[in-house]
Amino acid sequence: VIFYNAQDYLNLRVGMNPDNDSDPVTFSGALNAGIKLIQEKYPFIRIVCMSFPMCYAYDSSGQLVSGDRYDFGNGKLTTYLQFMIDVSGATGVSFVDNYYGTIHEDNSSTWLLDNVHVNADCNAYMADHFVRVIYPDYGN
Repeated sequence: VIFYNAQDYLNLRVGMNPDNDSDPVTFSGALNAGIKLIQEKYPFIRIVCMSFPMCYAYDSSGQLVSGDRYDFGNGKLTTYLQFMIDVSGATGVSFVDNYYGTIHEDNSSTWLLDNVHVNADCNAYMADHFVRVIYPDYGN
């Protein structure tokens, strides 16, 4: 399982290089290169990418902003989500979405410690979500 958080977005990491889809300096390039290395070393395992959930960020003036709506210059948090979806599809790995349906503005105080990082309950929820998606008969 490759499980990302939102640090690349929060740290203003460039999302992609249109001239090099495996550029390790970019979010999508590092993910793509990493998946390919795992596939070469372990060609018979199933790889699953799990997305980060929604979070907030702080803009240049220190104001709390939603990652859904705020672009630091490399895209919104949803842009990074789309990069992960695209790389997962291009490399043939499974994708589990934690972005939609986990944390949103109405329940963020329940799941986030500091408006950015998830708490233990959210981690447990996402782990359970993984199991339910990958093993749909689990618990039946």
